[in-house]
Amino acid sequence: MYLAENTQYFVIALENGYSYNELDLKKNTKPFQRASFKEDILRFDLSDFGMKRTSEDLYRNHYAMMNNRQLINSIDSIQRKMKVKTGAFSYQISKKNEIDFEAIKVGYSSKIPNSPSYTTKIYSNAISSVKYLQSLLLSHMKDARYSKEIAIKHKVEWHRKITLAIACIVFFLIGAPLGAIIRKGGFGMPVLISVGFFITYHIISVTAEKMVKEAEIAVVQGMWSANVILLPIGLYLIYKANSDSPLFSIPKFRFLRRT
Repeated sequence: MYLAENTQYFVIALENGYSYNELDLKKNTKPFQRASFKEDILRFDLSDFGMKRTSEDLYRNHYAMMNNRQLINSIDSIQRKMKVKTGAFSYQISKKNEIDFEAIKVGYSSKIPNSPSYTTKIYSNAISSVKYLQSLLLSHMKDARYSKEIAIKHKVEWHRKITLAIACIVFFLIGAPLGAIIRKGGFGMPVLISVGFFITYHIISVTAEKMVKEAEIAVVQGMWSANVILLPIGLYLIYKANSDSPLFSIPKFRFLRRT
């Protein structure tokens, strides 16, 4: 067994064996055929297993691949397009809601008899206008919702690039004093507590980001919540390590007794 020179074929060389072929049962009385060979070579095409690189142009404009300046420009572009679409929608609504009151007066005047057919026509036109406005409103709401979701994803990615950098500092503030405070337990106890802090950060971050993308909380509130929660813990650990005091020490209060 070996690979061909161009690595496109996997070659198996066989010697002194038998090959079995399945034949058409309608044309042959014996459906199987056995043939002996002294040497046989089998080739398997490996072209389908080759790694095909995806074109970079497909992901170049994706928000996850942009830097912060590009994300800001993209957010501004999305908001401008949405304003233009909202203006066009308002114009279409106001244009469609213009009612020709003069035609209605003429229709109910003595010049044109107030016939049931004319009244039915007015109602039919009104119903069709309402249906058109309804479909236009649903289309605009769907478009606005999609633009808002895309804008939120861009803002999330913009804040992520900063919060991840700040998270490194926060974890340094937590991990550095842990080695000085937790002196017993060897190497395993500080690592275990550090992993616990990391899991806590990850859960808070993922949950908050999901709530942001579902428009339940603001982008700033969701993306910075994990750092805001863990930063005071890091400062508290630094204070404890600097004062060389126990981690969970309860201050004692003296109560004055009345004499």
